[in-house]
Amino acid sequence: MVQAGILNTPSGKLLAHDPCSLSYVEPSQGFIRKVKPGQYPVLLSVLQPDPALGSEDFICAAMVRFLDEPITTWEIALRPGEEADVTDDTAPAHSVDSGLSCFADLDSICKMSEDDREAIFEDLLAEQLEGSRCDFAVAEVNKKTKASIVVFASAFGDGGYSDYWGLTKSGAIAALATDFFVLIEDFFVEVEFNLLAALQSPANLNHPQLQVLNLNCTVEKLAQNKLKVVLVGPTDTHEGRIKIVGSAPAGLEEQAFVTESMSQGDHYELIFQLPAPLTENSLLHLNLRTGMRPLA
Repeated sequence: MVQAGILNTPSGKLLAHDPCSLSYVEPSQGFIRKVKPGQYPVLLSVLQPDPALGSEDFICAAMVRFLDEPITTWEIALRPGEEADVTDDTAPAHSVDSGLSCFADLDSICKMSEDDREAIFEDLLAEQLEGSRCDFAVAEVNKKTKASIVVFASAFGDGGYSDYWGLTKSGAIAALATDFFVLIEDFFVEVEFNLLAALQSPANLNHPQLQVLNLNCTVEKLAQNKLKVVLVGPTDTHEGRIKIVGSAPAGLEEQAFVTESMSQGDHYELIFQLPAPLTENSLLHLNLRTGMRPLA
């Protein structure tokens, strides 16, 4: 754990944002929850490089610490109009386009002119950053209130990153954290089902590996030589391959092809066109990966 600097928030209203696009910030982009105005340390969780693997160091997560008390629960940090649907592909997050993220006092940024906002990065932060994946910088953005901004590299770079409130047992806010999706524990699924048997069963296909991942799979015959495969489960479960193997002669594989696909939140749907009628040997083959991203 590395301390990147002190965040001074005179208003108690906080912002997580790309520091290179502060000119676009509006009051509605700040978090709904407020904290007590004050000065708080910003801590970075840095993954150390492994010389044997030639790996680099990365900032895995960034955190503002408000209370030195144990965190018992994490709650996604919402902005006005957002919903706490963390299983959806559109879960609340802030966008990064420069490879950098930051924590700042929302009111201080919003009260600045557009020119002054644009100058924050070039005039106050750029020289402190060297362009590595574990960079950070801090700067004062208001001489009167001493409001500050703390900037840090966003792990692998651009993307959308969710923010979380860390709450104590009593429900008090102890921290605000951004997860950069570095500490991912991958689980792999590779299972096969007999298609004729699967079509005869109206319930979800049953397999221990699917149960571990809380993943439901159903198969439906739409028409002659056409099938629909539906997967419902946690975000990022649906990485991998799905194929249907028909009744080709020995040594040959007759694979179906996808004619339609749809993904929405935790729902993933594929329509397959079969190259030949199903037989008792036709198989549905799932080869999937799910990325579990625990914030600890």
